[in-house]
Amino acid sequence: MTNALKWVALSAAMMIGTTALVTAADAPAKLAPAKDAPAKVAPKKEKAKPIHLVKPWSGLTTLTDDQKTKINGLHVAALEEISKIDAKEKDDIMAVLTDEQKKELDTIAENEKAAKKAASHDTKKDAKDAAKDAPKEAPKDEPRKAN
Repeated sequence: MTNALKWVALSAAMMIGTTALVTAADAPAKLAPAKDAPAKVAPKKEKAKPIHLVKPWSGLTTLTDDQKTKINGLHVAALEEISKIDAKEKDDIMAVLTDEQKKELDTIAENEKAAKKAASHDTKKDAKDAAKDAPKEAPKDEPRKAN
């Protein structure tokens, strides 16, 4: 387990370094217009969506917009790398399993999916039943009866 965490950390560090290099290498190309390129019509400026960072970075109150953008880009890239590592792990493990074990795994996945669907259906049904059984409010226009 410790080795797996080391690999994830190493992969994330390499990805961050690579992202910084690629970003730096692409910057001049983005700034310099091509000589052969036709003049472009300025696109409408859309309001930029605010970047929502994850903790602990979201707690920093002095981050500039540039820093937020860079941190978000690094986070997104790290998530992509983690996803790739997870997919590779799954593929490697599946290569170790026999056909019978793969079928068993498919059955387990189908059962979990059915159980999750049933639980979701039950939750929706319970919510509808609770709403139906809830007492209705008395109309506010009616005067109260005196005893």
